Amino acid sequence: MISFITILDALESNLRRRASVYDDVVKIFSFLADLTLSKVEFQRGGELLMQEYPEDVNQNLTEELFHFHTYVRQTHKPSKNSTLSHTDLYQIIFKEND
Repeated sequence: MISFITILDALESNLRRRASVYDDVVKIFSFLADLTLSKVEFQRGGELLMQEYPEDVNQNLTEELFHFHTYVRQTHKPSKNSTLSHTDLYQIIFKEND
């Protein structure tokens, strides 16, 4: 019985750690898929992305992402709570470039 409890404790600990990692990823990238964000809110998301990846992301990329965000909002007519998955955004990029 003690080994069973030890296994459950380890499982719970690992699941909590994994959930924390997913929460961090969501905080950094969720702004990309939320079509209801204002420009200011989107810029905050871009700033957070730049802070997390300063060597890879600069202001130019953030501006390009905002232009893409605006394009998707205009062409795909979002509803009130419109959020696309990252897969949906990926498909939009490749469908539009065919």
